[in-house]
Amino acid sequence: MDGNSIYLPLNNSRQEIRLLDIIATTPEIVCKLSTVSLQDNPKFYALSYVWGNGNERDVITIDDVRKSVTTNLARAIRDVCYHWNQIITSEEAALPHRLWADAVCINQGDVEEKNHQIPLMGTIYSSAVMVLAWIGPPSEIIHQSFEFCETVTRETSSYSAEQEGSVEWMERYMTEDPGGTWFWDSMIVLTQLFTYPYWTRVWTFQEIVLAQEALLISGTEALNLDTLRDATIYFQAAEKRYTHTELPDHFGFYDKLALQGAAPYIVGRIGHGKQHVFHQWSLLGQIKDHEEAQELSTRKVARNGFAMHHQTEMYYQATDPKDLIYGLLGVTGIQIEPDYSTQKTAASVYCDFVAQWFRDGLCNSGDDFEDNICDLWFLSDAGVGYTFSEACPNIPSWAPNMIGISIARTEDDKNRVFPYYDADSDIFADCTQGPSLLELGLHCPVVALESINYIGQRVRSDEPFVSLLRQDMLSCFRACLSRSRRYQPSGGHKIAAIVCLFLSVVWKNYKGLNELHVAWLIYELAGGKLTALDHLEADEIFSELNLSQFRENEEGASPGEWSRKVFTELFLNLKKEGNVKYDYYHAVLKWKGLRFAETQNGYIGLFPPLVAEGDILCILKGCSVPVVLRKVRSQYLHVGTCYVFGLMNGEAKELVTTSQAKIEMAEII
Repeated sequence: MDGNSIYLPLNNSRQEIRLLDIIATTPEIVCKLSTVSLQDNPKFYALSYVWGNGNERDVITIDDVRKSVTTNLARAIRDVCYHWNQIITSEEAALPHRLWADAVCINQGDVEEKNHQIPLMGTIYSSAVMVLAWIGPPSEIIHQSFEFCETVTRETSSYSAEQEGSVEWMERYMTEDPGGTWFWDSMIVLTQLFTYPYWTRVWTFQEIVLAQEALLISGTEALNLDTLRDATIYFQAAEKRYTHTELPDHFGFYDKLALQGAAPYIVGRIGHGKQHVFHQWSLLGQIKDHEEAQELSTRKVARNGFAMHHQTEMYYQATDPKDLIYGLLGVTGIQIEPDYSTQKTAASVYCDFVAQWFRDGLCNSGDDFEDNICDLWFLSDAGVGYTFSEACPNIPSWAPNMIGISIARTEDDKNRVFPYYDADSDIFADCTQGPSLLELGLHCPVVALESINYIGQRVRSDEPFVSLLRQDMLSCFRACLSRSRRYQPSGGHKIAAIVCLFLSVVWKNYKGLNELHVAWLIYELAGGKLTALDHLEADEIFSELNLSQFRENEEGASPGEWSRKVFTELFLNLKKEGNVKYDYYHAVLKWKGLRFAETQNGYIGLFPPLVAEGDILCILKGCSVPVVLRKVRSQYLHVGTCYVFGLMNGEAKELVTTSQAKIEMAEII
């Protein structure tokens, strides 16, 4: 009998859903379906899991019908029943144990039903008594990770405010460990846990952050999500506490690396989503009864939803490209109706997404939102200048290529310049027209500056500590210097401009660099010979960088000896503030995958990897970073966003004021 024959029609007006009543799990899984209305506040549990390999199948029985399901679902159902027996009280034991699992509770063969059920998923997961998150079959990684998190929260739960982040309690565990690497080993295992497919799927992100209570399960292992959250809060506090303070003696070299490297990664993976969702919920609660306040608050909620989507999208994947939008609707609140019909393409869903932003989120005259999201923020997720550009057929160059970013082969391929600057500040103050969507064209006021004439190398992160000093990159820099030693836009020395370009993230965060770091980079740019710069040039560069005059560490030191001394200074000091290793590493990671290039009149910057000679450097109204456009007859293709030294804070206004550039309208297709 056809497995789809078990499904009776649902009453959409009543918000009806199906629940799975599990009758037996051995020797095989036997269930029946029941229909309930969410309006009646039914009691049920919800399953969060990854469907897994579609070719690995098991057969379960539902309402006397044999139905093929993925092996992951069968395993999850068995594990759910085990944990039900651990958490359900004796009074509840006689009641039906009802579970919502999307693969069988939604008729996956009925497109119309999917279109109605998907919008209910936010309500389903937030209404469930508990979300049971099956993260995979049992493994030593899961066992050790759960045990470590339990230990951390148990040992630190009673900490006072003064004790927050202290690692003194770990000494006992470290001394009892024969290898002396208990913390390092535990953090590495916990990091490996977050590489499991469960944490990469867009649907599981929504399911776990909406849960009233969530229990991570695998076989007989279980960990409350709150315990994992408390552990990450502790790691965050510990990293902060020891930024400016020496770690205790029982912390070895690798333990320090774990605290400074693995801890931020773990905090980001589990804390990121919850943080944004809590903020969205608080905004929803702030909507006032007054009509004017209602309109403003609704727009504020919409903007936050789009901002949340933008900040989380690159971390998650989906089998269906449309789900990269639909899978976050429950937490973002964006008003888009799912459409799984074959006539609706992923490209059109992404265009609808932007159109909804123009309706609900775009700034109106007089609006003053402090949400760090510009009108054309989606351009940082779009463009023909990336290796992932071809992943979504027929997508306009301005539309966010969600599937392309999701399936990009490496982090380098995903990297873009994000719109968190002020490149368009005050430039368009007298321009009454704003960005608009007309059919499949983005119409926008633009200041076209100049063409890109020199294409250089990509920044690579395979060797992050030395990426900027690779021979190919150094050759690129030296070629740039050979064209002119002056940075024409500012009138300063070009070496200082190159240093500022690549290390801008460090300047922003630390307000100055370790002199040794800058000196090393300048030394390499000058060809490995300090005599390549005369004294006047050296004085000028260090003056522009606000650094004191560099002097060699040892009289007559050879380049090799000097480099070895620098290397020792760079990589053995583990303190964060002023730590060259930390600064240099994060500066390179910020720009990984982008391409160094120079414009006709000497602007240097970091551009999309597929930027081409003849592309045009532009400032768009509503976009807080410069963009690259490619002219196609009377229209333009959006190549991508870029970072250009001397154009990130509204400096182009001077060019418009002095008639060196003008504001025009452009259509981007």
